[in-house]
Amino acid sequence: MKRLFLLIFALLGCSSTKDLRPDENGLYHEIVPRFSDANREVEIFWMKPKGKGPWPAVLFLHGNIEAENSGGKILYDWGAMQKMRELGYLALSVSLPGYG
Repeated sequence: MKRLFLLIFALLGCSSTKDLRPDENGLYHEIVPRFSDANREVEIFWMKPKGKGPWPAVLFLHGNIEAENSGGKILYDWGAMQKMRELGYLALSVSLPGYG
């Protein structure tokens, strides 16, 4: 559980762009340095609910996906991230190594 909190903190605290803005659907996309190796990167997608935080968070990890270039965005494409946002959760999806 401690690693999960560290991951979420690292992902949200290491924004690669200071003036990050979501796309027209409210999806944020970031490429951030890995906290264990600054020479490697992590791709994340996230959506925040309406209102002021803090919010509870849901971290999505995709499985072995056959679709080309799917990565963490597949959870957005399936509608899972939007559903969690509607329920008041900060929805995060991480592209596992080799995807995205």
